[in-house]
Amino acid sequence: MKQVAEDLEAAGVNLKDISAGSTPTGLSVAQTGMVTEIRPGTYIFNDYMLYKEGITKLEEVAAHFYATVVSTPTVEYAVIDGGTKTFPMDIQLNVEPYYYPSYAIVEGNDDLQLKRMNEEHGIITSQSGKTGLKVGQKIKLIPVHVCPAINMQNQVYIYDGQDIYEQKVDARGMLV
Repeated sequence: MKQVAEDLEAAGVNLKDISAGSTPTGLSVAQTGMVTEIRPGTYIFNDYMLYKEGITKLEEVAAHFYATVVSTPTVEYAVIDGGTKTFPMDIQLNVEPYYYPSYAIVEGNDDLQLKRMNEEHGIITSQSGKTGLKVGQKIKLIPVHVCPAINMQNQVYIYDGQDIYEQKVDARGMLV
């Protein structure tokens, strides 16, 4: 970025900001002293992607989604009330380098996976063949990639250590 900035300045382009970085690289980029802005987006929540990259611990992931089991047509799968309007599909499952097993991770149950969705519903399957889920049961899921997951919500619920309150997602759907 420093070289690009120098080349642009030499070509007569007056730079207001030099912006770089992401959550995994934000701190090291900031410490170079060569940028005026960093753009770490996931850092306030963390997610399963950062966990797989070794950036955070699983217990440090702050964003979770709760879904309700709405149908159990067979023992092999259950339908939840969260689909592509809740869980992003911007990652590929079971490919290098991290082999994400699911679009969201069912907390506390490595056997269950969310691999199929339509807009409103997700299909939870079991690696062992039986989900054990019941209609009405709530499950807690960790988003693999939290940035688009939060951007798809109208509001989030924040726990401040004592109380839970609703917060509108002001930047929902905002693109630059």
